[in-house]
Amino acid sequence: MKQSFRIAQGDDVYLQVAVSLDGVSTPIGDAELFLTIKRNATDPDAAALVQLTRSGGGITATDDNNIAVAHIPAAATANAKLGRYVFDVRLAGVDAPDVQTLASGEILIEAAITQSTGS
Repeated sequence: MKQSFRIAQGDDVYLQVAVSLDGVSTPIGDAELFLTIKRNATDPDAAALVQLTRSGGGITATDDNNIAVAHIPAAATANAKLGRYVFDVRLAGVDAPDVQTLASGEILIEAAITQSTGS
């Protein structure tokens, strides 16, 4: 599913993704989830602006509702260059029979209007 959204530079963002395989809501079990944000799809993962994993704590998921939530922390985009990025959310691992891209699309990082964070 292609998606497009905007992020103000330096904002915390929570991205929810429904986990389904072939259109059927699917229990997540112990499967690994990845969220990767890059300038270009062909860039190596090592050059990603953000790469979060379930095992690393950046993505939470339960089988209660088959929804995964990725938290993109403010620090991850605070110094990012403004402009267009691409992203995907992938499922792989123990309970997932195949590697599946659950969501992908574009993110536009824009300048934040308020610079103060209150701290």
